Amino acid sequence: MARRTNDRGWWQSYPRNVIPSEYGDLITVEAEAATIRSYQPEVVPGLLQTAGYARAVIRAGRKGGTAAEIDRRVEVRLERQEVLTRADPAPPRVHVVLNEAVLRRRVGGPDVMHEQLEDLMADRDRANVPLQVLPFDTGAHPSMVGPFTMMTFLDPATLVSYILNITPARFSWKHPGTPRVRGVLGRNSGQRVFPG
Repeated sequence: MARRTNDRGWWQSYPRNVIPSEYGDLITVEAEAATIRSYQPEVVPGLLQTAGYARAVIRAGRKGGTAAEIDRRVEVRLERQEVLTRADPAPPRVHVVLNEAVLRRRVGGPDVMHEQLEDLMADRDRANVPLQVLPFDTGAHPSMVGPFTMMTFLDPATLVSYILNITPARFSWKHPGTPRVRGVLGRNSGQRVFPG
């Protein structure tokens, strides 16, 4: 994987103010992943966001950003999603667990949120992108620490955890905490399936 990670990708044509190095690292790792498993308590993950929803999320996080800067970031977010529909290599299997709050929080207004929810419920390869909801009535649960993503690769010895919060994103390559992330994702996977 190291050789391909160093290859120049489509995202490297964007300036650093649009794709900071941590975000470029995420795109690189996603492009190589065989599986991407994620828990999101606040927002729909970038790989599943509509343009309107992405614009609202990006604008909320970049209050001083110009319309052109925000448009470029939305463009990148949507281009990132092409990993889910590529033919060669096969797309990664993406399994997402959303906290129910993600579906109830109105992001970008009613029309934007309606479009996002419709997109999440749209027919897609549910075998490749299963989506689950962790309902409020679950109460306390192992994922209350915040959002995280775990990626596996064709080489079973390679496992990456990705933790994003208000500070720069952190990657963990086969880190001692990675089995904990795997365990939390496994326990969350037993919750109700969306939509259902």
